[in-house]
Amino acid sequence: MDADASERCRTMPAAGQARLDDLLARHGELMAVPELTLLFKFRSERAFRRAAQAGSLPVAVLRVPGRKGWFAQTRDVVVWLDSLSEPARTD
Repeated sequence: MDADASERCRTMPAAGQARLDDLLARHGELMAVPELTLLFKFRSERAFRRAAQAGSLPVAVLRVPGRKGWFAQTRDVVVWLDSLSEPARTD
């Protein structure tokens, strides 16, 4: 997680904290392909993997040595979800 995302987690509003607590309880610190496929509304895990390989996902994904597939940090997913409800900035 980058420094900005880490700071947003520390200053997360109550709704975001509840979402984080819920997702951590259900998935732990890392979310795997099946959960990420559903969350990002991909038609299939194969489509998700293609997007991951192309680097076109809204959160960073990683590989874990000794494990198959892609993973995303649950906290990054929550920060992204919370960003969807923020008003658009017009700088």
